[in-house]
Amino acid sequence: MKKRKQPVQILINKFTKSVALPFQEVLPSRTIEKVLVEIGIKYRNRLYNPIVIVWTFLSQVLDPDRAL
Repeated sequence: MKKRKQPVQILINKFTKSVALPFQEVLPSRTIEKVLVEIGIKYRNRLYNPIVIVWTFLSQVLDPDRAL
């Protein structure tokens, strides 16, 4: 009988094999934007806006090779 993977393990496997920003799927930009509006943060829409920074930070923190 084949052992079934747990949902957390499936996410970990998916994130570690992703070349982009995997948190785009789990934490959509509209969710981050809603929080930014609620706490009164204003920003210009640049390449590295707060949304991309949050996704990048989470990806780096959870990456097994933190040297990246």
